[in-house]
Amino acid sequence: MENLSANLTMLVYQFLAIMGILFMVTGAALLIAPGMSMKWIKLMNVWIDTDRWFQYMDREMKTEAFVYRHHRWFGVLIVGACTWIFWTLTLHHSVDTFYLWSPDSISPVLRDWLVSSTVFLLRLFTGVFILLGLMIFFRPSLLKNLESSVNRWVDAGVAKALETPHREPDEYLVHHPRLLGGFVLCAGLYLMLSAVVALLN
Repeated sequence: MENLSANLTMLVYQFLAIMGILFMVTGAALLIAPGMSMKWIKLMNVWIDTDRWFQYMDREMKTEAFVYRHHRWFGVLIVGACTWIFWTLTLHHSVDTFYLWSPDSISPVLRDWLVSSTVFLLRLFTGVFILLGLMIFFRPSLLKNLESSVNRWVDAGVAKALETPHREPDEYLVHHPRLLGGFVLCAGLYLMLSAVVALLN
């Protein structure tokens, strides 16, 4: 486990070093040759219309009929999964196990409250979902009134928000290429030096 953590840390620092070098090259190009750099940036700055993909995020999808048609399968799945969670996390493991999983840096009072609350919520929610699974298995019609009252479609406008172009940074870059170039160069230098120092240590 320690070798895996060390390898991941090494990869992160290497990635930061590479990004720092790329930032430095970009910043230096904006400082030395802003006109040519802006031409390359404009060539790469192409708007891609993703309406055909993002429209599915705002499309209402109804699954109630499928669930009610196969209510026994869903009931068995919910009861089985929640029973396994209830047994594994609250009965098979003692409360001392949760203390081992909790952080040591917090105070003992906060740690006791955190462990007790976690065990209580796990037992409560798994118990509620076991009852819900049994209802779905035997009498799913009992849930129709509750389902119809809480199952409301909320249009979050995700596709519209993701498809709205923001051209203010581009306009600022056009008017202040050297200023942003200096900032990018300094940011790249900081990233590269930080990664190199971390790698050497």
